Amino acid sequence: MAAYWRQARQDGYDGVIWQDPDIVADPDDLEAMREQARDYPDWAHVAAHKLWPASTMRDSWVWGHGIMDGNRPVLSQRMQPRAEWFALGLTYTPGRLLDLALPHMPAWVFGQVDSGLAAVARQHNITGRVVPHARPKHLHFYPREDDASWRKGSVQSPSVTSLQPLSTGWTKPGASGECT
Repeated sequence: MAAYWRQARQDGYDGVIWQDPDIVADPDDLEAMREQARDYPDWAHVAAHKLWPASTMRDSWVWGHGIMDGNRPVLSQRMQPRAEWFALGLTYTPGRLLDLALPHMPAWVFGQVDSGLAAVARQHNITGRVVPHARPKHLHFYPREDDASWRKGSVQSPSVTSLQPLSTGWTKPGASGECT
């Protein structure tokens, strides 16, 4: 993330829209994010997405953003317009936030990047807002291994070998036929 931001900053970008690999966003989600970033480029913008029990170990889904209660994130099914904490999911981070976070990034390990970015945003009064018209899907929804109801049910997960990558058809400028 740090190396990517350094290069993007050098190339003249003002911020980055990050998309976790287990998030699926459609063109309308991405346009809603770009629109908010254009209108409020100094804010962090978070798409409204659900986190499922497979990744949270909770009994039900919660929003991937919310408010804080002191130093603790409030995990809830109640939609909050503010994003005082957020899972990266589909998030626009302004350059100022990334610049402020750079010194901390080497110490962050898996699972700390999003909470670390949100903490830096709070420390420096960078507004975090939810983009309600961006509703990507979090694909990490398979049940927990200890969920006995899943083993009793007749529904089965698809075989990983049956999944095929799809080309988006998007290419980098100047790269003929190279999909990204």
